[in-house]
Amino acid sequence: LHRVSAEWVLKEIDKFSQGLGKWLKVAGDDKSEILRHSIASRPLTEHKTMVEFGSFVGYTATRMGRAVEVTYEKGYADGSILFEDSRLQGSNRVTSMEIDPIHACIARHVVDIARLSHIVEVWIGQVKDLIPRLGE
Repeated sequence: LHRVSAEWVLKEIDKFSQGLGKWLKVAGDDKSEILRHSIASRPLTEHKTMVEFGSFVGYTATRMGRAVEVTYEKGYADGSILFEDSRLQGSNRVTSMEIDPIHACIARHVVDIARLSHIVEVWIGQVKDLIPRLGE
């Protein structure tokens, strides 16, 4: 029996995409290392939002959401982030925008399974209509 986690979800998507005769457009393998480095190269400060244009199945949103979660877990553990302060000031969010409602539904479900709905949101619509909502 395995524990459902973001890492497990990402691993399962990776395994599926590498199956014989299968292909899935996700930022896995080398691309995931580039994404990890990009996220790590900028400090996660309060009131920041990472934005993804095109959710597809929620793989990258899950990866970004887990990076935020890990950063906060480490900060709470070593005392560099106070839980009370982060709750009052707002933690980092990941907003993924998707025009296709089916893809958005799948992405939301993947994020839910990964237990990251408290960090990641998937919005449905055209980017031009959704961008103004980021300030809310």
